[in-house]
Amino acid sequence: MILVYRPELSNPPMATESSLGFSLLPKEGERKVDFISISSGVTRDFSEAHWDRIKERNIVKRLMSLGALVIKDDEPVEKVKSVKQEDIRDINLSDALGLIDASFDVEQLAKWDAKDQRIKVKNAIAKRIAAVTEGNG
Repeated sequence: MILVYRPELSNPPMATESSLGFSLLPKEGERKVDFISISSGVTRDFSEAHWDRIKERNIVKRLMSLGALVIKDDEPVEKVKSVKQEDIRDINLSDALGLIDASFDVEQLAKWDAKDQRIKVKNAIAKRIAAVTEGNG
């Protein structure tokens, strides 16, 4: 499961470096408290067991309704990775940020950066290029 967290889309907007944290009380017979941290951007291989435990929380529901927190299956993201679109100016902000996070093509990201003037898009592209070139993608 892939989880995408965009703190800048929440209301009020949060800093792009923000993260979410959840403490999960132990289940019956256990003694260990689990802590889940969701960093901004794409979290790949997010545990479905953890998702089942947090998806009904009010903050999660609110962030999902705003588009600041999105769940994606593995297949659609693979399709998005292969998208070769000349520019993303006409795509809404949430979808544009999703395309940027799913892209591993530095040349494509540079083309998008040259043609789009939205600050949030430019910042997301710069962050994604850095992540891909440093091997953190």
